[in-house]
Amino acid sequence: MQKPIEDRLENTITYILKFAGFEIVRDVLVIFNEKTSEYYLVDVLAEDKDIKIFVGFKHGEKLLLDEKLTSSLLNKFDHYRKSQSKRVIWIIATTAKNHVQYKELREKLQMADSFIWNGKFAESLQSKIMEIRNKDDFRSYLLDHLEPIEVIVERDNETAFTFRFSFYTISPDEYIGKKFDIINIVDDIKYSLKDTAFRVINYNFDAILSRNGKRTITYHMKIDFRIASTPKQIKEHVKKKGGLWAKIKREDPNSVACNTYEKEIRTILSKVYGINYSSRSNILYEQIVLESRRIDNFM
Repeated sequence: MQKPIEDRLENTITYILKFAGFEIVRDVLVIFNEKTSEYYLVDVLAEDKDIKIFVGFKHGEKLLLDEKLTSSLLNKFDHYRKSQSKRVIWIIATTAKNHVQYKELREKLQMADSFIWNGKFAESLQSKIMEIRNKDDFRSYLLDHLEPIEVIVERDNETAFTFRFSFYTISPDEYIGKKFDIINIVDDIKYSLKDTAFRVINYNFDAILSRNGKRTITYHMKIDFRIASTPKQIKEHVKKKGGLWAKIKREDPNSVACNTYEKEIRTILSKVYGINYSSRSNILYEQIVLESRRIDNFM
């Protein structure tokens, strides 16, 4: 039998997803692999024409009772989501007050478009509903903020740099080597970041159809990146990559770091196969565009 705090968390998240326009079904058996009959019991399934969201509830202070079991389940989920035409998101909702400690788990989850939510974050989303009110606007906000900021910032006295880039993909017909899939491009971007401190925290995409509406000619993608740094790390980074001009002007280290981080992400994206980019072109369809960026200080 669930405790009141557990019921409250489940009801809050269900309300959030329903307000965002998703159809809600509870206690759904999802077949991960039809050949092996592997399945997963989803506590809450939220779905619309573009996205499926699986919500599983883990109560108590420990998220991991068996790390091998969790990794195995995550691998099966990752395989399942890549076989789907819709974007598939997995949310682990926990009543644990301090879920920041699960760094390795969070990194594995994030690579599979999965996130950890706790009661505090769910309540912040509920408050955001009252602030935004419009359902479409809230849906956009929700999909842009699937990973709590406090999960990224693991210590006090850190600064989080967040960037949103947009770009267009090459035509699916031109994609060679394997079947065209947006997830493949996202995974390739994440792989390109594996030796850096940058993380993909969210992404969205829209299909651009041909004039007769029968064929997808490209996808417009928006991806959010984040990196958290201590003052010492920022100082070292600026010293190494800020350049002489920054020293002469004595610019704010955070601003200099933000500029260099932006350039690094842009360079990484320019080398990812599937992104339609040309350094010599002024055509929007061949550009990597910085949509927005922000700096959050947690001192």
